[in-house]
Amino acid sequence: LKNIGRLSKLKGAITFLEMILRESECDGRAHTLLGRFAATGRNTSSAPNLQNIHFDGSDPITDMSGILVADDPDFVLIELDYSNAENYSAAMISADENMAYACCSTDFHTTRAGFFFGKDVMAGLTPEERKKKRSQAKTVGFGEGYGMGAKKLAITLKTTVEEAQHLLDLSAAAFPDLAEAQEGA
Repeated sequence: LKNIGRLSKLKGAITFLEMILRESECDGRAHTLLGRFAATGRNTSSAPNLQNIHFDGSDPITDMSGILVADDPDFVLIELDYSNAENYSAAMISADENMAYACCSTDFHTTRAGFFFGKDVMAGLTPEERKKKRSQAKTVGFGEGYGMGAKKLAITLKTTVEEAQHLLDLSAAAFPDLAEAQEGA
């Protein structure tokens, strides 16, 4: 199973490199399409996706360090990772303790889901059910940050407006200081 997982990562790396090569054929540069196409309203990068390049050096086969270089040797490309910046900012501005706790956890969205649905509820779910709840919490969290209301959330999650509103209400109850700060803004 480890080999299958490793081969899958390798296949993903090869596919990514093929996309970079294809997209850079005309002038030797990687051009990405930037947009606001994510369901939550976040910016996206596609053809190729340059937002999620694996650069940490933990796996020499899939590490993409060195594939992108500056035009001139006197210039340097800098990678910036704003990992979870929206949520850290929201926690700081609102002084919401639950949000701050989630930001400091190993998995922000799973911790957030625990506040939403209850830690006991999350613990009693199957891994697939937990993954779904995490995904819902993630969509609600980013959606709220970008002003998504119940109607848009319902469309995004393919649910009813009532269920979407229920999720927004769970979020407000789980993160009361954040909800108050959002309302005030």
